[in-house]
Amino acid sequence: MKTSIFKPIYILLLVFCALVSAKSVALEKRIALVIGNSDYQFAPLKNPVNDAETMASTLSQLGFEVDKYTDLNREQMESVIGKFGQRLVNSKVEAGLFYFAGHGVSVKGVNYLIPIGEGYSDESDVESKAVDVSLVMSNFTGGKLSNAFVVLDACRNNPFGSGTASSLRQDGLSRMMAPSGTLIAYATIPGATASDGAGDNGLYTSHLVNSLRVPGLSAEQVFKRTRERVENESNNSQSPREESSLKGADFYFLPLDTNGKIMPEAVELAYWNSIVDSQSVDDFSAYLAKYPKGQFVALAQNKIARAEQQELDKPGIIRAASGYAALKKRQFDKARKIFEKLTDSENEAMYVRGIEGLALVSFEQGKVDEAQEFANEVLDYNDKSSVALLVKARVAFAKGKADEASDYLNSATAKQSTADFSWQRALAVVSKGNANREKNPEVAKKAYQQAMQIDKYSVSAVTNLATLLRDEGKQEQALNVLNANQHVATQDRIAQSLAFQIQQEQKERNDLERQKQIDNSVKELLTRFEQQKSQPQDTSDPWTSRPVAISVLGFQEKSVPLTGRIGMADLLSQEMQRELRVENVKVVDRALIDKILNELKLTSSALADPQTRLKLGRLTAARVISFGNIYYMNNKTLVSFRLIDTETTQIIKAVTETIQGEFDPTLISATIAQKTAEAMAKAYPRQGRIAMVEEDTVIINLGRDHNVFAGDLFNVLGAPQEVKFQGKVIGKKDPDYGQLRIASVQDKMAFAVPIEKKGDWSQNLRVKASF
Repeated sequence: MKTSIFKPIYILLLVFCALVSAKSVALEKRIALVIGNSDYQFAPLKNPVNDAETMASTLSQLGFEVDKYTDLNREQMESVIGKFGQRLVNSKVEAGLFYFAGHGVSVKGVNYLIPIGEGYSDESDVESKAVDVSLVMSNFTGGKLSNAFVVLDACRNNPFGSGTASSLRQDGLSRMMAPSGTLIAYATIPGATASDGAGDNGLYTSHLVNSLRVPGLSAEQVFKRTRERVENESNNSQSPREESSLKGADFYFLPLDTNGKIMPEAVELAYWNSIVDSQSVDDFSAYLAKYPKGQFVALAQNKIARAEQQELDKPGIIRAASGYAALKKRQFDKARKIFEKLTDSENEAMYVRGIEGLALVSFEQGKVDEAQEFANEVLDYNDKSSVALLVKARVAFAKGKADEASDYLNSATAKQSTADFSWQRALAVVSKGNANREKNPEVAKKAYQQAMQIDKYSVSAVTNLATLLRDEGKQEQALNVLNANQHVATQDRIAQSLAFQIQQEQKERNDLERQKQIDNSVKELLTRFEQQKSQPQDTSDPWTSRPVAISVLGFQEKSVPLTGRIGMADLLSQEMQRELRVENVKVVDRALIDKILNELKLTSSALADPQTRLKLGRLTAARVISFGNIYYMNNKTLVSFRLIDTETTQIIKAVTETIQGEFDPTLISATIAQKTAEAMAKAYPRQGRIAMVEEDTVIINLGRDHNVFAGDLFNVLGAPQEVKFQGKVIGKKDPDYGQLRIASVQDKMAFAVPIEKKGDWSQNLRVKASF
């Protein structure tokens, strides 16, 4: 079992951002029932009890009141499930979650969870001795709860041997419809089995708990992230699935700005970890007020004493720290009021600190000229102010004066420059690195290393250095940088995503068979490229959809951020590809495109040419190409992208997203991928024909290549019939022959069962995906 390089030693280091608030905001109750069965007499499992322990611990830290049980028989399981249902009814509950790890089986389309201590020989044994999942689902019916989760890691290797009925030797669970307000999560797609895992936890649960711990992900994003990572680690042999009918606003297991109801010891430690490096007396005073008998009272008192002495040495610095803390949270009005209050002082040092802060606030608000005026005033008092010089550099850079910006950066990072806080000097040094990264990468690397020495919490220095090393092909060194700085990397989504992408690149490079397949494909495609030929088209049946794939040709950075992260265009492209796969969209292997570009001696900038983009899309059999641009504009980022049909050259979708503050590709990629998937589903509906009907089994001529998956619903349609009005044909209608559900899928075809059957079904009847 692989373990993430970012698996935290203490989960609290990851969740602190969800716990810190000047005023505690109490959430409504979250409750969970967790069951793990391992000790089966017929097919024992290694990990379900461990999985239950891990899941229960994680949910507790996320504010759930958890009832955890292991190795239960049927009576015990039914009892605790019943009590769980009563708690849901009798309590004011924000969210309810049921988790089961162990064996599960489907009989006649009904799913059963297998207790311990029983033997099974046929279907009737299961029906009488196992626990019907509907018992769990009944707790969530009625739609009163908007956030109900049923997590079934119950599709492990089939427990029934050769002595049981053949129907029990089928793999996996059946797909269920989620009641209103409920999300059902399966460890793998219905009808398949899930890995019990080689380590201490099953493959699915290990990735699920890691995703639950990531701040700021909605419930749907948590399960999508889990699916993608399980598929990657299992080489697509295990593919988790969800059936969601959640309602209302997005639910966050770990919200960014809300203080959840966590175990008191966890809250206190997380609170302390979040302020331990603060320069603000208010933070430590708030801690003492909240925890007068806490674990860190003496340390807090010492911090206050040192800060008060520092205030004597540097008047106004404590209030300035509070202003910068507000600015970091983009609380512009609050930050401006704090700094304006400092400028009311007759003490010159306090006044200058106030003006410094106002210069940064104004720039972040996009008031470039005002920011420059404040910076000029600071320099009248102190011509070595690193903050003021950096603001001047940012203003010059924003106005296209690169040489002038470089001069100011050199002054801002000079040894004689002054700064109240280490992060201020580190920010200037990171900016110097960004300014040099393309023309002089060695200077940039040294700058990022210097910034990390100045401020060990400079996450932009860490990720920028890792990105630069990765771009140079030094993946191992890049990972070493991230590993050595886990104190910031474990709390940062971008760092986590960067590490994951680097690991995937290493894995792909070591996959010799995959590289051989790519090389063989490239030989054929290069010949076509030179002859300007596309992939041959199949026009045998105009009704049946052809496989539709998308080629993500990436994003171009149309401007460069001076103070922020680098490499965000590449990261966004890769995140978008991952999210598209989560949305069940077929994506052309990016390595194939890169190989073609390399063989043709074309740089990635060649993709800016529309004709080159279309040719590459057609060559790789991509019906759709996606590309976009990123624009950095002072305090916001604009991301625009287009979807183009490679056959018609028509624009399918054009979208522009505006992101305020720091640009985080890991968040925006999900939005872009979802809009892309919706646009492609609308433009290219999945439709085909019945290829064979045999009793209750139907085969259709669509499969994985057409983005068809187990559980999908298709409407069955008869031959189009003319619609007449006053003797004239005014249109056509499709006769309704019923509906079928996909049971299992192969590359070119799928097996289905009738859900509703009208009339006689025969070969060549049309089918169309139901939404």
